[in-house]
Amino acid sequence: MPENHNSILVVDDDPYVLESISTLLRAFGFTVLTGSNAGEAIQTLQREKINVVLTDIKMPVVTGVELLGMVHKFDPQVPVILMTAYAELEVAVDAIKNGAFDFITKPYNADYLVHTIEKAVKYADLIQMERDYKKDL
Repeated sequence: MPENHNSILVVDDDPYVLESISTLLRAFGFTVLTGSNAGEAIQTLQREKINVVLTDIKMPVVTGVELLGMVHKFDPQVPVILMTAYAELEVAVDAIKNGAFDFITKPYNADYLVHTIEKAVKYADLIQMERDYKKDL
């Protein structure tokens, strides 16, 4: 079970998806912040320590793949998981090529979603340990 210090930013323009994923992740002990678009997501990243970003791909104005690039400009080590209801192989491959940590289809399987988030948090923890180690050298 994850510790409460793990912050997940969930970004989706559908308020029902935001609520259902937030409720699920909070039940597993995660701290969940939400945003309905890329602008809100970037503002949250500037204010809060975020361990993992989970974002929808199909959003108006700025897509999840574009948000992935914005997040990685802000901090290239933050794992970004993309999700979409439109499971196209080309989109998934493009997302991975652009640095996505993983790709989830909607409707999502709750167990798989939680497992993927836990895996991303462990990755983020390892990256932070490496940063701390290098800083101490």
